Amino acid sequence: MEIPSWRIVLALLPLPVALMASDIDGDGIPDDWEDNHHMDKSNPNDASVDFDRDGLDAFKEYVLDSSGAGEGPIGNWSSNLINLDFMNRIDSSFNRKEIVDFNDRGDLLVNVRSWTYAPGLVPTYYYRVWFYNGSEGTWSVLSTVDGREPSLLKAHDLNNEGVIVGEARSAASNGGDPFGFIKDMRKATCTGDVSPYLTPFSESLETLVGINDFGEVIGVDAAGDPYFETLSGGTVSCPPSWTSPVFTAINNWGEVAGVEYGDYWGIGAPRHFLMTPGWSWLTDFPAFDNKLLDLESSEIEELFDASFRPTWLNDWGEFGGHYWIETQDDW
Repeated sequence: MEIPSWRIVLALLPLPVALMASDIDGDGIPDDWEDNHHMDKSNPNDASVDFDRDGLDAFKEYVLDSSGAGEGPIGNWSSNLINLDFMNRIDSSFNRKEIVDFNDRGDLLVNVRSWTYAPGLVPTYYYRVWFYNGSEGTWSVLSTVDGREPSLLKAHDLNNEGVIVGEARSAASNGGDPFGFIKDMRKATCTGDVSPYLTPFSESLETLVGINDFGEVIGVDAAGDPYFETLSGGTVSCPPSWTSPVFTAINNWGEVAGVEYGDYWGIGAPRHFLMTPGWSWLTDFPAFDNKLLDLESSEIEELFDASFRPTWLNDWGEFGGHYWIETQDDW
């Protein structure tokens, strides 16, 4: 590892006696200081890491702290409350905003649904998708589908490149069929309009629910079956014995989490799965405790209902979500 010239200069300056302390990895930072600041005292490379992103790496933080000129990597944090009223539709009395996702670049994704309530009338809903560019501090909005006011427009996921996926439906006068879309919100020529995404096989999709940093996507095809587009443009079929499988999350390793409703004593009970590269289906993850069910009850099949959705999947293959079970009106 080449030592920067500024570090050599610092090494020649008189420093506290603490530098004489134990330093297993020889990076110039005492082991005790590394322990107290959650560093790895056996790894010399972490001395050049800027843990709190304030422009100073760990070695500089240590030198300043030891000389009494700093407090170590405590971060340069600030809190800013942003009023999102600018997203409201002027002619609507209700505007529901939902933060969908945010990425490592500080980008933010927000769904907005606006409507006006009138007794005895079915409200007309208006949809917008707002995107915050964390690098530039600017907002942009998706507001039309093929140039028309949409009857549905929702974003579902955002990757670190600023690309989003979701589902939309054009105005009823233009067909109203649901479709999945992909939109690069950081692209310089990005417009406020979305159009259907076609698979490499020129087929339309019902919706897209997930995208990773490599552009692999998951969703539901036009037939209602799970869809997974790999880097090679292929698709995948779930085991034929599964009932109503759904893909819900994808990570950067191409692993996909989802749920299927296997047969449990005649009941379609949810069971979540993790699909790993090579089409390995790991399903030893029951979504509920079997002991909750009284299998001797003759009415249980009619009174049992359950739902599960793995919502988040990280690059380590760990995933989480939520589920609910109803038996005899008990939740």
